[in-house]
Amino acid sequence: MNISGIVVKAVPDQAEEVMGTLRASGLCELHFHDKAGKIIVTVKGKDTNEEIRKMKEIMGLSGVICASLA
Repeated sequence: MNISGIVVKAVPDQAEEVMGTLRASGLCELHFHDKAGKIIVTVKGKDTNEEIRKMKEIMGLSGVICASLA
């Protein structure tokens, strides 16, 4: 099993909504956020392809500007 950190950048005034969506998605675990809209999450996957798939799903969420592996 692989575990990776992802930095998610959300539109600042939509960050709370994005965090709620992330929590409900089952894609990741939230660990930290700031007022600028940066959210730190971890994803688990059986391999790198599964982690990348989850990151792409996160990138497609409403209010997300970008997401990148850390």
